[in-house]
Amino acid sequence: MAGGLETEWEDPSAASTSGEGVIFVLESAQLEVAKVGKNYELLNCDDHANFLRRHNKDPALFRPDICHQALLAILDSPLNKAGRLKALYVHTSKNVLIQVNPQVRLPRTFRRFCGLMVQLLQKLSIRATNGPDKLLKVVKGPVTKHFPADGQRVGFSHSAKTLVAMQDWVMRPELSGKPLVFVVGAFAHGKIDDSYVDEYISISQFPLSAAYALGRITNALERKWGIRCGRPGSPGPPRSKPEPQQRMMERRLAALLLSVTAALLVAAPAAAEARPRLPRGRRLAQLGFPKPDSCDELSENDFASAFTSLDASCPQVEPWSCEGACYDGMHTLNYKCAHAAAKAAAQAAGLDAEVAADRITNLFRTCPDAVLEHDDAADLPWPLSPPPPPPPGG
Repeated sequence: MAGGLETEWEDPSAASTSGEGVIFVLESAQLEVAKVGKNYELLNCDDHANFLRRHNKDPALFRPDICHQALLAILDSPLNKAGRLKALYVHTSKNVLIQVNPQVRLPRTFRRFCGLMVQLLQKLSIRATNGPDKLLKVVKGPVTKHFPADGQRVGFSHSAKTLVAMQDWVMRPELSGKPLVFVVGAFAHGKIDDSYVDEYISISQFPLSAAYALGRITNALERKWGIRCGRPGSPGPPRSKPEPQQRMMERRLAALLLSVTAALLVAAPAAAEARPRLPRGRRLAQLGFPKPDSCDELSENDFASAFTSLDASCPQVEPWSCEGACYDGMHTLNYKCAHAAAKAAAQAAGLDAEVAADRITNLFRTCPDAVLEHDDAADLPWPLSPPPPPPPGG
């Protein structure tokens, strides 16, 4: 029986613990089964507080939810998905050693997890529903029997004397090519058994939950092995920080754009009223584009030609639909469509967004009468200065 467990890959054979990778041990996990009433249940402080007090036990110590959250943090990590998790063990406070297949998918809810642990501790193994592989099993101790001989055994504790930055610590040259054995406590109160740990380190000046500490650890290892960018074994992408002067210029440019936008919105209604109104049917004709008799006759290629005539320097413009260029049934150019055309033209020319904004402004400076007279003046690029008059004698 698998209790609804499934494997994520077709071949769930256990990977060798030798070579570069990591082994996690969740130490002193509170996984204790007792008969409560007529059923066997996994004891926890929320559901069995009175039962534990009657048996002279401290309910605060019975926190199997810590082990559940820690297991999910490890198994759900990209580190495990990339195959860098060599093995995972849970050592309970009752000296029971559980081996967890890295390819197992544990229940997401705590209640289902408790039922699974009761089944495991009674039957000593859990098999997959779609194969003969054992996803969870009780193995013989001690846990050091399952460690590689050349592994670096490291325990994590808030009270450790050595406070390190995890990202820098895993990059040490002496750890290159060696399997790592990380021991993390899965209890609410207590201390890790230091009989098999080579060194203790602390990764924060504050106490951390087991799940959060494991998140930090797995994230550091993912960066070390380049798992961040989805290509195991390759270095992560360089993260270039902008220079202070560049950041200052970006802030100034953003402030300038905001002020210009506000000024345009304030001046738009008056400028729109002061602008001479021309019959809408004459707009496209001024560009040498005859007004069709019906909307159906206005094809996408016709609009592409109209936009191309506005700016001959960027002829590679995507065609736009008739619906986007019609307003109140009149066949006139829409500002939003022209803005999209300018953006597409800039992208085709390999230009950035700022150049695209300048290009749409130049479009309407060239042919201001081609703009749709929209009721919402905020959609129009007003005020725009008219084209300069031709030189005398020209």
